[in-house]
Amino acid sequence: MFGFEWNEQEAREALLKAGEARGEARGEARGKFAGKLEAIKSLMKSTNWSAEAAMKALGIAPSEYQKYLMML
Repeated sequence: MFGFEWNEQEAREALLKAGEARGEARGEARGKFAGKLEAIKSLMKSTNWSAEAAMKALGIAPSEYQKYLMML
């Protein structure tokens, strides 16, 4: 038989910590996406390049082009 003691406070704190880490990761990802999107728009405006040319210049993977094109 196993000796197991449940500590509700520790469980809540662990869940809270995991949730905070997940939220921070999502926020960072959204911030990077928004930054790249603004960079694409800026290049398009200042150079008269197409969206694809701007994304290529920024080093964005071709597999991600559609994601950014939908947001422009």
